[in-house]
Amino acid sequence: MMKKAIFALVPALFAATTFAGDCGSCTSSYSQPSSCATASTCGSYVAPATCGPQYTTVTRTIMVPTQVLETRTVNSTVMQQQTRTREYTVYKQVPVVTPKTRTYTVQVQEPRSRVETYYVSQPYTVERVQNYTVQVPHIEKRSGTKTVCEIVWENKVQNYTVQVPHIEKRSGTKTVCEIVWENKVQNYTVQVPHIEKRSGTKTVYECVPVQNFRTVCEDQGHWETRAVNTCNSCGTSSCGSVSNSCGTSSCGSAVSSCGSSYGGCASSSCAPAPTCSYRVWVPNLVQKKVAYTSYKRIAKQVPYTYNVTVCKTENRSRTYKVAHRVSKQVPYTYNVTVCKTENRSRKYKVAHRVSKQVPYTYNVTVCKTENRSRKYNVTLCKKVAKTRTINYTVCVPHQKSEKYNVTTYKCVPEVKTQPYTVCVPVQVSKQVQVRVCKMVPKTITQKIAVPSCGTTSSCGTSSCGSSSCSSCGR
Repeated sequence: MMKKAIFALVPALFAATTFAGDCGSCTSSYSQPSSCATASTCGSYVAPATCGPQYTTVTRTIMVPTQVLETRTVNSTVMQQQTRTREYTVYKQVPVVTPKTRTYTVQVQEPRSRVETYYVSQPYTVERVQNYTVQVPHIEKRSGTKTVCEIVWENKVQNYTVQVPHIEKRSGTKTVCEIVWENKVQNYTVQVPHIEKRSGTKTVYECVPVQNFRTVCEDQGHWETRAVNTCNSCGTSSCGSVSNSCGTSSCGSAVSSCGSSYGGCASSSCAPAPTCSYRVWVPNLVQKKVAYTSYKRIAKQVPYTYNVTVCKTENRSRTYKVAHRVSKQVPYTYNVTVCKTENRSRKYKVAHRVSKQVPYTYNVTVCKTENRSRKYNVTLCKKVAKTRTINYTVCVPHQKSEKYNVTTYKCVPEVKTQPYTVCVPVQVSKQVQVRVCKMVPKTITQKIAVPSCGTTSSCGTSSCGSSSCSSCGR
């Protein structure tokens, strides 16, 4: 639209300037008659045979908008990586062993018995008599009258009117639109994508194994077997009196068989006191260092290439068809359905209901009351006392004590330093291609109309007689 407006204004401005200059000074780019030498004789020279417009070719310079690529510097933000350090606190678990003594209760079962009295329900049967009343049905015949409706038919005649359709042919004209196709050329601009390869760097994190040590607490104890005597080695429970374990039958007299070599106990034939053994765990807590592997992330820059899609402008043209509708009148025939009225008649029957009384008999069931009696047995229960012995077990609590070790862990803080990487925004200047619309001068050649200045009726002295000739050709 902008180009069309510029092309339309240039010829009009040029024509207006040429007309005013040619009529005022009688000098222009076109060839003037010899009688129009000066401005004083402009109105008296003889015009050409046809006092119409004269055409001449003029060269003019116009400004045409054109898209041009310019290189501009813009600021952009780029993320750069920086390595920083920070301190953090690690808490280590240090074991602390504390010996303690605890008392606990053991439940010892003791058998006991008791005698209790309980009651049992014993059933017995009793015969009883019950009087009751029943309703006995009896059928009786009765008579009466009832109303019966009879249907009586009557013939009637009905006259009615119907619309009978008839088809008639008629003619007329109708408007038909025909499509006429016209070829046109359209210029357009498209953005064609092109793939460009570019290179850059990216951050890649690798896990590197690091060997560390930590202190653990291990119980390296062992089991011990210990023996305990059930009684005194020379007590009365094991040796007893002379008549019990050191009697004359096995050991002889008390002095000879239970001599001083055994300390007053039985002789060599007497058995020693019995002992019992049990296993005890003896703890031994040992601290030692154990190696373990941890992984640390390390960042590094790796070059890589990537594809970028860049669009370039291309001018193209295409031919398309434009449809125009042209209407015209076409004769045609069509059918019309017309209804005509006809009188008709029909016969039909009408039903009438007539009621009358009819005698009839019917049965009625009547109930009469009768007294009756019956015998039935009733089961009753009576309580009978019985005794029984119940054996049960009672748990008696006994107090016991034992020693044990309690291991607690104390948290000891330790400060460590850890490096880490952060991304910091940085302003960077770069060159960017920008499409700009600029006005470019262009030289064109046009043919314009130049009016003639004469004494004829169309361009006479009335409009061009003065020395200025300002209204000639307007």
